[in-house]
Amino acid sequence: MTLQLTRRELLSAGTLGVAATLGMAACEGQPAQESEPIEQDASEEPSIVTETNAATVDGLYVNEGYVNEENDQLKLLYLLYTLHPEDENLEISSVGTRLTINDKNEYESERSIGACKYMASYYYSDFIEDVYMGSTLKVAETFKVPAADLESGRTITLENLHVEDFAEILLSTDGITHCESAEVIAKTADPDGYAEAQRLREPADEATVATVSNAINGYYWSFFTNNTSYRIEFFAPNSYTLSTMGLDTTGTYQVTNGFVVCTNGTTGAVNELPYTLNGSNVELDPATGFSVYEN
Repeated sequence: MTLQLTRRELLSAGTLGVAATLGMAACEGQPAQESEPIEQDASEEPSIVTETNAATVDGLYVNEGYVNEENDQLKLLYLLYTLHPEDENLEISSVGTRLTINDKNEYESERSIGACKYMASYYYSDFIEDVYMGSTLKVAETFKVPAADLESGRTITLENLHVEDFAEILLSTDGITHCESAEVIAKTADPDGYAEAQRLREPADEATVATVSNAINGYYWSFFTNNTSYRIEFFAPNSYTLSTMGLDTTGTYQVTNGFVVCTNGTTGAVNELPYTLNGSNVELDPATGFSVYEN
């Protein structure tokens, strides 16, 4: 049975182990019949630590279907955790953690576009989010790691300047769940979030389509994202023009339960613009939809 201890408990256990060893050494001069042999499990592994006062690791996953164009040895490793600060407020993003395997190879978290598209319960962004005492936040981070470093029997440690408790966590590659795609990871790790993500992408009913279309057709939004200014204007029945740096691109849009989905007429590129509906009022968020830092 695998034990789960905090780093403090692990150190205490180590101290007891040293004391026991010294006690045995002091008894070396006693007759053999007075010494009880101590059985040890040679296969015993280091204790896994998945929970601290501020964080709980929800799981480790690998997308086996991930293909890196620069190096085919790299796999995409997901670290999913929940923050629940007790003593101080925290700040977190999806690009702030260093992951070390076997105390040798270090990897920095970096966001991979579309990796958490179907994990609605998890925060996955380059932007820093505040997590206040008494609240919780589920966070996803991804790392590009060579397959050979993900083989069984290897230790995993974490470091994050914003979450000191990460230093207490000890994981193992034996605990990684291997999945064939990002969508399968979402279904496995976040079934409720996956269901919600699917619902938001289903075509909206006729009444909702009419309400949203009437609210955006004939209007434009100016916004700033990716260090660039944009302007998007919508036209009946379902087209748009996007302008940036003196260039215009056009396309069509579709209204789903949670997004105005814009498809570029030339490249086929798709951007999902989140919206909220309150009666006949529509709040559209094109900055998030076109951001390269949050999708």
